[in-house]
Parts: sequence; C-alpha cells; structure tokens
Amino acid sequence: RPGETPKLTFSAGTPAPMDVCPGVRCTPTSLENDRIRVLVNADGTLDLEHILTGNVVRRTHYLVQEGDIGGGYHFEPVEGDERRDTRNEGAVSTLVSAGALRGVIDVVSRLEVPLAYDRANGERVGHTTVSVTSRLTLEWGSDTLKIATTVQNTAENQRIRLVLPTGMVTTTVAADASFAVHQNSPERWAADDRQNSHPMRNFVDISDEDVGVAFIGK
Repeated sequence: RPGETPKLTFSAGTPAPMDVCPGVRCTPTSLENDRIRVLVNADGTLDLEHILTGNVVRRTHYLVQEGDIGGGYHFEPVEGDERRDTRNEGAVSTLVSAGALRGVIDVVSRLEVPLAYDRANGERVGHTTVSVTSRLTLEWGSDTLKIATTVQNTAENQRIRLVLPTGMVTTTVAADASFAVHQNSPERWAADDRQNSHPMRNFVDISDEDVGVAFIGK
C-alpha cells in the first residue's frame, strides 16, 4: 500500500562467492605471508626467505653489547672488555596476534653485562641484566618485515648495536648522509678510517646485481 515499508524476507540459498584471503600463517616461532617467510631460531636470530625469488638470509638480527667510554658520537672501547651478544643467552618467542591480515610475534632475549665503568680504577664493575624485546609484524601482501625493538637498559657506559648479517659479499653499502646517499665500504667509514661503524640515520642498503636487502629505521 502507498506509504508502507516493504517487509524484509529471507530464504535459503547458496551464498555468492567471495574473494578469500588465505591470511598470514603464524606460530610462536614463524610468520609467513604470500611473499615472506620468517623463522625465529632458538638463539633469537631470524631466518628470512623471500618466497617469490627463493633468496634467504639466515641467522640475522641480534644485538651486540660492549663497553664504551667515548663521547656522544665516536665509540671508544673499554680496554680488556669482552663483547657480548643476545645469541649467547637464547630467546623466548611468543605469538601475540594471529589474523588474516597481520601476524605478530614477540622475541624476548637478554644481555648479562657489567653495571658500569669505574673511570678511577679503569675497570668494569657490578652486574646487571638488560632485557630486549623485538616485536615482529608481518602483514598480508607486504615485502617488508616490521620490527620494533625495546631495550630495558639498566647499565651505563656501553654501546648496543643491531647486527644484521646478510651473507652477501660486496665492496660497498649505501646509506643516507646529511645531503645525499653515499656508497661506503662495509669495513671502514671513509670519514674516519679508525671507525668501522657510525650512527645510522634512516636506512642502510646492501645489494649486488641480483639481490639486495635494506634496513629502514624509524
């Protein structure tokens, strides 16, 4: 009748087909989408496989700690100090989130380190544990593994570096500077040949004619 609202009725039938997203496949030690496969090793390092090309980077991503009595820019090692890294203590990985569009894993490791440096006596003193949590996020359709690392620092006079072995052999790496992207030797920094590392700005890229890996910081 005029002015009346038609009734809504339902009937049995076959639903219309929908596009199905297989989703990110997740376990406490692995993430996989349609492009990248990630495996968390027992020592906390990562194996990364690019599914589309078959290229693999093994046992990458760990933290190295060493004593530092330098200024705010240049590293100055503590004489006689040893280098420590998160691979020595093992790691615990936990599945935080598993969904069709995103998978998240937390990897918790630790560093057993001296508490501080006694400048008067020229030695490391005390003992403490530095906890490190790396949150891995992989999204469906992405070629990028996102990693957010939190360091609960309880020590002084130290330098902690992220180490990303790639297994690639090359004579140069690309990194951004103040006004341009520069090609540098992976063994020495051209501005100071006594240093084999310096603070990263935004990204580092290592590549050859066939394959490449980039680390982009935030």
